[in-house]
Amino acid sequence: MPYTGCALSQGFELDCKDAVGGLKEVFFVSLADMIAADITYDNTTDEIEALPTITVYRYELDKNLSNFTETLTYEEGGSIHFTQELVLQIKNQTAEKRIELFQKIGRNRVVAFVRANSAPQTPGRIIVLGLQNGLDITSGENVSGTTLGDMSGYNITFTGDEAEAAPYLEDYTTNPFDNFGTVTVSPAYAT
Repeated sequence: MPYTGCALSQGFELDCKDAVGGLKEVFFVSLADMIAADITYDNTTDEIEALPTITVYRYELDKNLSNFTETLTYEEGGSIHFTQELVLQIKNQTAEKRIELFQKIGRNRVVAFVRANSAPQTPGRIIVLGLQNGLDITSGENVSGTTLGDMSGYNITFTGDEAEAAPYLEDYTTNPFDNFGTVTVSPAYAT
């Protein structure tokens, strides 16, 4: 939802100490498959409540290895924009992962749905990166490690610039996207 106005509207008290960092999963879709006209927002919460008919490709992530950062930048001309960076570490080198990550996603502009760890009382928040302009792979490594205990796999960084801050999806019930009938998750969650 486009931001309207800059009048202050509320303050915030100190929250409980139950917020945790880290990412659980990331879901990718090609920017070309996201049609802005088919995205609707809740007028009260500004969260996304409807998405177009898409398939999102799910990547499970090991704990403590991946993150995202959104940086607000002020320009002297009087405007702001948001730089979004997603850093992933995906273990195990395989031909399938190399082709998908470096050949397909690497040559594409993608939207990333990021499922973060969350407070214990919620199933997890999903934030949408690159919604309008997409994310590009800005660096990628296929690494073998040196010793038996080193990581073998892929280190990948995605970066994008957006006019608006990354929105959240409305909360799901059991599994991500179970409240969006137009979204297919691949691979699907076990039932």
